[in-house]
Amino acid sequence: MKKNLGRVLILFFLLSAVLQASTYTWNLELNKKNVVTNEAVYFKYECVFSDKSELYVIEFNPVTENEQYAIKLLSEQENIVDNHRVNSFEFVLYVKKGGKFSLNLEAKMKKTNKDSIENTVLGRDNAVYEEYSIKKEQLQAIELNVEDVNKTIVGNFSLQTKQSEQKLTAYEPYHLEIIVQGEGDLYKIKPYEFMIKGVKVFTEEPQLEVKLTKEGYKGIWSQKFAFVSQNDFVIPKVSLEYFDINEHNVKILNSEQLEITVKKAAFTKSELLDEVDEKKFSFKIEYLYYLLTFIAGFLVAKIKIKRDKKEGKKESHLCEKISQIKSLKELNVVLVLEDEKRYKEIIEKIETNQFKDVSEVKKLICG
Repeated sequence: MKKNLGRVLILFFLLSAVLQASTYTWNLELNKKNVVTNEAVYFKYECVFSDKSELYVIEFNPVTENEQYAIKLLSEQENIVDNHRVNSFEFVLYVKKGGKFSLNLEAKMKKTNKDSIENTVLGRDNAVYEEYSIKKEQLQAIELNVEDVNKTIVGNFSLQTKQSEQKLTAYEPYHLEIIVQGEGDLYKIKPYEFMIKGVKVFTEEPQLEVKLTKEGYKGIWSQKFAFVSQNDFVIPKVSLEYFDINEHNVKILNSEQLEITVKKAAFTKSELLDEVDEKKFSFKIEYLYYLLTFIAGFLVAKIKIKRDKKEGKKESHLCEKISQIKSLKELNVVLVLEDEKRYKEIIEKIETNQFKDVSEVKKLICG
């Protein structure tokens, strides 16, 4: 009896809430009405109820991206303020085309029905009923005047570089990092590429540290490079073209051109390639026609000796070259440039982190 009485009381209070029917109002907050294409626009829809309104569920998710515009979710919150339930939805909008822009959004207001409450309290598991009543709420339209500036990248940015000393020795990597910082859609910055004759360029994928704010994306975009050569070379300047929101015009940021001086290695190209021996060998070839029948065996032996001597000389120069190297990454670059096929197994082990220390690899190569 007491159990049934408790259920009746719960049902009475819940039905009273249904009958009293909470009311609500939707409000729109928009931080600007005149914008340029791809500029961040902050907007917030807020639903304020007449009470705590436990019976309502709001479905509202306009996040999308299409040819006309993109909407990113900034935050979604529900709070009780002075005994009033308040739901707020914050977004950042990017309009991609110029002209008059109007956006009509819709929210679904789902309210728990009387039958659903009775079923929950009284335990009518087999009842057939509508759990919610749904009302589609047309929200106040977002209207903007959009100027087409014909630029994908819009905002406020700075460009800087971090680099190694501009004097280095042959085969020593020269490191460069390009950094773009500011407010705007940093995701739209394309990776930079370098094609420099006589230079091996190692390129990393761009890295982003970005967060979404009321002003749009804020953060840092960066990309790292390593350049390896045995001769002097020039790294051309890089540029970033964008539409500046503050100055309302197109700006181009440029880095400086970098002239890199490379100190020659202790060995020369002729020594590395053993050109002197090749000339001697070429000289003997001229007499081969006359002497072939007499000294064929001697020449074959001589050629073998020369080849072995050449290999030993190359190995000696490589050991001299890598003696000052202190990192596996730098050593890997040298081996790739020296003879990628010959040192393929060692290169693969370095790239898969199978060596713990650079001295281990030096010992393997030079003993």
